[in-house]
Amino acid sequence: FDSWVGALAPADYRYDPVKRDDVADVRAAHALSGAVASQMPSDPRSGEFAEFGLYIDGREAWERGDPDSAREIWQSLLALPPESRPWRTVSAAFMMGRSYQRTDPAEAMRWFRHARALAAEGYADGLGLANASLGWEARAELDTGGVVRAIALYMEQYVAGDPTAYASLNIAAWKAASRPEGTLGECARD
Repeated sequence: FDSWVGALAPADYRYDPVKRDDVADVRAAHALSGAVASQMPSDPRSGEFAEFGLYIDGREAWERGDPDSAREIWQSLLALPPESRPWRTVSAAFMMGRSYQRTDPAEAMRWFRHARALAAEGYADGLGLANASLGWEARAELDTGGVVRAIALYMEQYVAGDPTAYASLNIAAWKAASRPEGTLGECARD
């Protein structure tokens, strides 16, 4: 198992147009023949696969509309020793940000930045959530009136190759144009 994990490429911020979901790698591990598949525990919340079970439990709580439980579960995943959570650390931090998006945009932004920092440290980011977090953080900035910072984040997302950033930049530009006169000057200075 360790040699298989070590052979994977490090995470980066480039946009990956391949559509995946956040449990695809769990399904892939189950599908593998030989030693890896035979090592899958009956309880995925224990042993070396604990992070997968915890992440999935958090997602299930999120899907049920229980963000408090989801956060508690993701926090327990993030509390595991670093070597015990190479695969779902970025995902858990990203989802922590999503869970605060509507109720506490400042906290959401903090978690989105943390997700990018974790990806930069080398935690797996097969879903491209570090790049996606740029757009979500920008949205939180727009929601709190931070048009200039939102545009900068959308630009970073666009430069990273995410084609969805273009439409978001358009929206942010319209918001900047509809704000008081000083906003456009601030955008120009930035």
